[in-house]
Amino acid sequence: MAESAVRVTGRFNVGSGVLRVAGFGLLVALAAQVSIPVGPVPITLQTGAVVLAGLLLCPREAAGAMALYLGLGFLGLPVFAGGQAGLTGATFGYRAGFLVAAPLVSIVAGGGCGGLCRMAVAAALGTTVVFVCGVGWLAAYTGSLSTAVATGVLPFVVGEPLKIGAAVSAVCAVRGLKSRWIARGRL
Repeated sequence: MAESAVRVTGRFNVGSGVLRVAGFGLLVALAAQVSIPVGPVPITLQTGAVVLAGLLLCPREAAGAMALYLGLGFLGLPVFAGGQAGLTGATFGYRAGFLVAAPLVSIVAGGGCGGLCRMAVAAALGTTVVFVCGVGWLAAYTGSLSTAVATGVLPFVVGEPLKIGAAVSAVCAVRGLKSRWIARGRL
């Protein structure tokens, strides 16, 4: 009997990969809807969702989830913070940074197999990439690097480490549940 055509490698198949990509793309869209306007760049839960995608998905899936999210906005769906659509505006650089950050987090974190410290470093690196891309675009958009830093970085100094901690903690919790399920023969 021939093996299923959707089988790729290991225990996962194309169908489950598509579901993971779609799920995390939609998670980032939902995280964008939790939005506190504080200037041209609102405070959202997006970077936490981007980091979580990088920690739990392989690099290709993480990039796919971010591309799906951006594609939905490009098609005119109101998936960005504040119900915005389209790929321009003050926050474009942050969203573009998601495409780089999520797969980078996955690579640095070891594809979801890294330890706590490695995951935290990967998450911090991914968040930094998002902010470097975002501030670069915002500086060009506003014409001022100091304004970009003041409105695009400083309001986030407290919240970003909390999002990183929450994402890493969520991955550790998922791993713990998975280990218990395997031990009980449920997986």
